[in-house]
Amino acid sequence: MRRVVEISPVHQIASVRSPIRAGISRAEALEAVGAILTGLDDEALSRLNLMSHASFDPEAASNEWECGLEFRAHGHLAAARAAFERALAWYRSPAAEAWAAADSATSTDRRLDLEIGIGKLLYELGRADDAREVLEAARKRAPSDRTDRSALPGYLGLLAVDRGDRAEARRYRAILDQMVVTDIDTWTLLASAEISDRFGERDRAIERLRMIDAVDEGSRYVVLHRAFEMKSLRTDARFVALVRSKG
Repeated sequence: MRRVVEISPVHQIASVRSPIRAGISRAEALEAVGAILTGLDDEALSRLNLMSHASFDPEAASNEWECGLEFRAHGHLAAARAAFERALAWYRSPAAEAWAAADSATSTDRRLDLEIGIGKLLYELGRADDAREVLEAARKRAPSDRTDRSALPGYLGLLAVDRGDRAEARRYRAILDQMVVTDIDTWTLLASAEISDRFGERDRAIERLRMIDAVDEGSRYVVLHRAFEMKSLRTDARFVALVRSKG
């Protein structure tokens, strides 16, 4: 009988609350993802490639993005890219457009959600110019009461670092840090930490990661796992101690 390995960061991704695919059980999802992460069964990826485009579920699409982050954190780059591409196709599907247009009262917000989702997935797929175009357009159209969306300043800040515009990156980091003052959110903290990591500012990045660790045990596993990609921190004893217990 094949051994089933449950990886803590996957629990939230494969929850019954929002299954990756309609009809897939939490146990099946955990078995499939866990098997891939431990290298026991690469074919298990096909179980997660059954997402139907007949309807659009924004939370499930976001979970697919988180699956990609989780695969990449474990070094499964092909599986990560496949997850990102599946999620991107879903965000761009007729089903997503129908979801955005279904309720006139929330249509503007829903279309903005789609734009942000598309932009962040383009970034994860290495398409920086396309990501910047989409996210800049979303930022200009975002209502003032939607500025709490950390994906916009987070990804735009990373894009600024990547193209060498440190002043712009610091501006976006300041926006993220202000968000933390008014409403502590783990993904906002991570975005701020990532920008600091790109600057080589280890102390500041570690401070934000420690705040994530203190915020919420349920989400910190998924969020902190992405911190493995922060190259300047990999040899930092404080970082090693922080993530050692996270899997």
